[in-house]
Amino acid sequence: MKNYALGMIETIGLTSLIAAADEAAKVADIQVITYHKPDAGIVTVYFIGDVASVREAVSAGVEKAKQIGEYRTSHVIPRPSSDVINELVNKERKKREPRKKSRARDSKSIDVARSANMYTAQGGETLNDDGRL
Repeated sequence: MKNYALGMIETIGLTSLIAAADEAAKVADIQVITYHKPDAGIVTVYFIGDVASVREAVSAGVEKAKQIGEYRTSHVIPRPSSDVINELVNKERKKREPRKKSRARDSKSIDVARSANMYTAQGGETLNDDGRL
């Protein structure tokens, strides 16, 4: 397994999250893999990359989130278990599968596997067809 990290930034409100993710992607070589919107306006973005890049991206994203809106928390997990990444990827896929009837909904969904595979094109690990590393 290659040395990569999982970065997370949690905000209240989608606008500050998008700004944080944009800033993170601009300052470091990371790949956004998904985001979760559990409830009450709390949203979390997840991204992967090498450890140094993810730490730099989290720092920049946190500063941007604080400027734009309400920042809650952030964390970097160096060398996460592949089960953690797989759970994030598969949870996003399971959410989308029952909603195949609504084309508008699918077009707005993030294709997590494609995003993660774009990371692999930059030297990261490859996801199998079932979404596992």
